[in-house]
Amino acid sequence: MNGISSSKGNGNVIWESTEDNMHAPMKDDHMDETQREDTPLAFCRIVANYPRASFVVALCGHLSFVLILVILIVAGQPVFPVNFQTMPLTLDIPERLRWLAWELRNEDRSAVIRRWTTDSIEPWWTRGRVVDRLELFYDFPDGNVFTPDNLKRIESIETEIFKQVDYQKIYCHYRAPSISNCSKAMSILRYFDGTYSDINPIFNDPSFSNIPMVLSTVQSTPELASGLDYYLSKNARISNTSAYSDVTRSGFLFGFPLEAVTPGESEDQMRTRIEQFIVNTIQPRLHELRDTTAKPMRLVYISLLGWVHDTSVQALYDMMFAIGSFVFIFCFIWVQTRSLWVTGWAVFSVLTSFVCTIIVYTMVLRFRYVGYFHMISIYIILGIGADDFFVFVNTWQATGLENHSSLAHRLSVCYKRAAGTMFFTSLTTSMAFFSSGFSPLLGINSFGIFAGTLVAVNYVSVIVFFPTVVCMHHIYFEKTCCCGPCICSNKKETSSDEKPTKSSTTNLILEDNKEREKKAHPVVRFFAGPYFRFITHPVIRWVILAVFGVIIAVFAYFVSTLEPDSEMFKIYRVETNYGRADYLANDVMQPTQESGDYVDVYLVWGLKQRDVSGCAFSEVNCDGKQVWNDGFDMNTPPAQLAMNRLCEGLINMNQSDVERLHIRINSITNKPEISCFILPFQEFLLNEEKLVPTLAPGLPQDLRFPLTEKNMLPFMLANPHLYDVQGLEKDFYRYYEIGLSYWMSNAYQLNITKDYLTYNELIGEANDPPHTRPIAFNIPGLPQQPIYGTKLRYVAIRINTTMSASGVGYAEGIPIMEDWEKYTQTQMSQMPAHLRDGFQTSSFWHWLRMQESLVTNALTGIMIGISIAFPILVLATMNILVGLCATLNLVCITVCVVGVIPMAGWKLGVLVSMNLCLVVGLSVDYVVHLAEAYHLSKQKDRLGRLKDALESIAISILWGACTTLGAAVFMCFGQIHFFLQFGIFMFSTIGFSLIFSLGFFATFLGIFGPENDTGSLIPVGQAFRNWASGRKESDIEWTEYKRAVSAKDPKADYDVDNTHM
Repeated sequence: MNGISSSKGNGNVIWESTEDNMHAPMKDDHMDETQREDTPLAFCRIVANYPRASFVVALCGHLSFVLILVILIVAGQPVFPVNFQTMPLTLDIPERLRWLAWELRNEDRSAVIRRWTTDSIEPWWTRGRVVDRLELFYDFPDGNVFTPDNLKRIESIETEIFKQVDYQKIYCHYRAPSISNCSKAMSILRYFDGTYSDINPIFNDPSFSNIPMVLSTVQSTPELASGLDYYLSKNARISNTSAYSDVTRSGFLFGFPLEAVTPGESEDQMRTRIEQFIVNTIQPRLHELRDTTAKPMRLVYISLLGWVHDTSVQALYDMMFAIGSFVFIFCFIWVQTRSLWVTGWAVFSVLTSFVCTIIVYTMVLRFRYVGYFHMISIYIILGIGADDFFVFVNTWQATGLENHSSLAHRLSVCYKRAAGTMFFTSLTTSMAFFSSGFSPLLGINSFGIFAGTLVAVNYVSVIVFFPTVVCMHHIYFEKTCCCGPCICSNKKETSSDEKPTKSSTTNLILEDNKEREKKAHPVVRFFAGPYFRFITHPVIRWVILAVFGVIIAVFAYFVSTLEPDSEMFKIYRVETNYGRADYLANDVMQPTQESGDYVDVYLVWGLKQRDVSGCAFSEVNCDGKQVWNDGFDMNTPPAQLAMNRLCEGLINMNQSDVERLHIRINSITNKPEISCFILPFQEFLLNEEKLVPTLAPGLPQDLRFPLTEKNMLPFMLANPHLYDVQGLEKDFYRYYEIGLSYWMSNAYQLNITKDYLTYNELIGEANDPPHTRPIAFNIPGLPQQPIYGTKLRYVAIRINTTMSASGVGYAEGIPIMEDWEKYTQTQMSQMPAHLRDGFQTSSFWHWLRMQESLVTNALTGIMIGISIAFPILVLATMNILVGLCATLNLVCITVCVVGVIPMAGWKLGVLVSMNLCLVVGLSVDYVVHLAEAYHLSKQKDRLGRLKDALESIAISILWGACTTLGAAVFMCFGQIHFFLQFGIFMFSTIGFSLIFSLGFFATFLGIFGPENDTGSLIPVGQAFRNWASGRKESDIEWTEYKRAVSAKDPKADYDVDNTHM
């Protein structure tokens, strides 16, 4: 009955008809609590009255997720697109799309022809290509490599590996088809064993009697100087009288393809054979040599195929620690709940939530990537789920200390409290994870969306399934002993005829309440007693805040020292073999062009940015389609002359521009290292110009640029054995390509030249029907005959820089990239129309942008997460001051966790940035618990509210934190750096969250926490409600009026139906 009113005093009484109003009148001042209980929730009534049926229905719902997953897998749906080989951290930006266009320029063989030479039909001899290189590092931390004894030790190790029978017989690399001898190991020893004695006799010093002079001579020999750096550390010193380096390395080459052992053996099978040989034969021998090698030399090794194999195996071993985490979480929940029934179904609920999330993630949201982060989110949700379980179980235990009229009433009270608390923690956590969904990097945004969905699904699972589990346990198993860590009840076990039925279930709890000794858990008594008194002590509380202030200041300082990481993310810990090898290669050895350490920049024409519009948003290995610039043409004189000026300008660039663009200067020529095709092309034709008149006297020859019909047609007429001039189409005009093909094929002799090796990969030609045709004479033995009349598809100029891919971060590298872009745009603006669409590109540019994006998105994600958490915290507590305090606490936790990064010696790199996405999502739970418990307290003063909050929720916070902390410890024992970092991040985040929520935040509330209605939004909401409904401030609720009158006259009775309207 609504709108019932009765005049009382100067105000009105608002009569609200609820089921509570229909109860019998109150008889005394000390009304029984059960008389004022709300009607149980319908869901709780169903669970209490039909516990078995409710449990079975909820269980079947969870099992249906597993069944659906199995059906989808059997049906061949991509429901579990696991990819541990690739971390999709790509950006669809010009820096990447340009590089893809260049990198994949020869992907379509129908669009770009292949130049054949008599020596480069690759590979028409067995083991003609290099498929892998085994690198051995000889590390002398406190010594010098370049002593006779040390070089002899290195020589003995190399001999041991090289003399492996199967290596020479089956796996080594052959440099030429006519020479069936293995390529010697790449080593500093090659300068001493006579390999280069034809260049200088000094390079034949097998006894290592003149080490400084040999190495000094290498430095001054143009043919050898550039290769020496590969064997030297960054602190190496070479002179005529001394030679020093604390590290050197050697490399053993593995040839490909192997001789097939079975007909039709595939290339993948051959690679597997090489991998097995490295892992099963070479590596064990290296371990023996390492164990027998006298200190101080330390031997470490690395090869691509061996690394891939060992990493896959190591990942499985490290996942065993993750299984240890799982077991720890299970056992901890078991110990605390003292019920295998509750623990088993709790963990089952989390696992099925993961299954359901996989289905939603792949089938509904259509994501096609599941990586390491997605898989380890199972451990994140186990920690979050454990926290939810403890909240529900502890709330259930707390309601057991209260009087309730039925099981449904008790379950309803527990459900309202626990579900509300879990709702706000799950909401803040999931929204914090969802904030990572704004990242443009698939590896980040897909994980954020997956984790946020997982938290939401887990919440639904807990509030639907867990009440049925707890109810079943209470009715059927609570009084039963079970093996393992459980406590048996001293109560008499219910007989079979006392088992609950539909009519008796709701009354079962009345008997339990009478028999139960109403004694709180010791941990609850600790937090409500000694701990509460400690943090509210008039002096100690200020000391606590001061200590936390110092802690925050220290970690804030470390945050200020945080630097971006310029290196690729490390897979192994530095203490391991591969971790040490990676450290030596990237941080100790000198960067070299041969090892790919130096960055190359390309000026490219003929290509446009790669078209990735057809790629699905979550597709991992989609590189899009090639787009050619059909307007590119080098046949006009202005285009040829402009390209010539550009090349000359690069080679003769002034010193300031060289330094600004970080162009590398050749130590021999003292010129910038520029690979510009047009200058050697012109030089070659000028040399040919001197030869052609002797072959065709009487024909005027002028092969100087520009190449046009005027000078190239006489050249073609002078070479009738190559060109059929009479067969040329009338519209033929590509005379520039005539000269280009002639140069690259070395006058169609088809032998490899220095120019071919340098410029073949920088120039691409395509068929141009009907103009393309084979040369006039036939060369036997080639897959196809050489051709002329092609179309120039692309050209590029390569510039070697001084930038090291492992030594330049985005903060330093992006300005250099922008300088290159400005330089290129300036040059293109001066080009003729056919060349203006050229661009500069480098594989390094996208890496720099990715670093920047990772750092920016990590910090932005934290700020977004905290910004989202604030309104949710205010809503959860219905108090803006408590919400502000909780948000302040969250900021302090974040500062401390971020401060751990530089404190641990890390920089802001790929893995660190990805782990930062977890900080807000994992750190918000406990502060939300405590803030909401403070809000729900019936007390009016801050100390009373704080005590109630600690008494009701501190134990749940503690158990939840211990569960996740214990699980995180196991992750720190892994050899793979990813697991170590993740474990430390998890431990730090949860540890700081626990300390700050129960330490800083609790103490802060005890001093500054709002009292009464200060900062509360409830009065504001009530005022708006009264305004909207037309009520006055003096109006009071009917229930309050009745209670007030009952206090004066306990015998008063009210007949609502006869009340004056």
